[in-house]
Amino acid sequence: MKKSMIAGAILALGLAAPAVAAPVQWKAEDGGNDHWYEVVWNKNFLGWGQNISWTSASAAASSSTHNGMSGYLATITSAAEQLFLNALNAAFTASSSSHSGTYVTAWLGATDKDSEGNWIWSNGEAFTYSNWAWGEPNNWLNEDYVMGWYSGDKWNDSWNNPIPGIQKYVVEYDAPPISNVPVPASLPLAAAGFGIFGLIARRRRKAA
Repeated sequence: MKKSMIAGAILALGLAAPAVAAPVQWKAEDGGNDHWYEVVWNKNFLGWGQNISWTSASAAASSSTHNGMSGYLATITSAAEQLFLNALNAAFTASSSSHSGTYVTAWLGATDKDSEGNWIWSNGEAFTYSNWAWGEPNNWLNEDYVMGWYSGDKWNDSWNNPIPGIQKYVVEYDAPPISNVPVPASLPLAAAGFGIFGLIARRRRKAA
């Protein structure tokens, strides 16, 4: 299952643009949550990568939309989700010729800015899983924000500054409610047609 998830993510990202990977769904049938994820590399108008702060990344994520759903900085709430996002990040890095695999770290949506040591996900999900690097988080000089892929796939706490080397962030989108899923245009027409046929049939029976 893990291999199929990774292969699917790499295949889906093969056609992605360098700066933003097309959102990829972690499907429930693959053990996921049906959410969509995209890796974003922060670039200026000249196409050069720019360091970005956590709050700027969070604001950018919140202003993003997919399938009618607003985004947020990604949460990682299980080892399986970490593996899926490892594949997503690696595929984006490999797919971007200008990125050159230089900037691997990326902002995630966790912070303890309101209460030191009490980490929360900014979208309100419970902080029940962590993947800290050895010796982290250490709150050195008030580090209150989580960067992923600090060492391998491990996390580190960091400052809310455009820190050199952090030019990426991961956006997550919830699965849209079932009521929001587009209905093929032919279905309402078919339903209307069946209704008309039924009405005609009932009238014929009454006439007989």
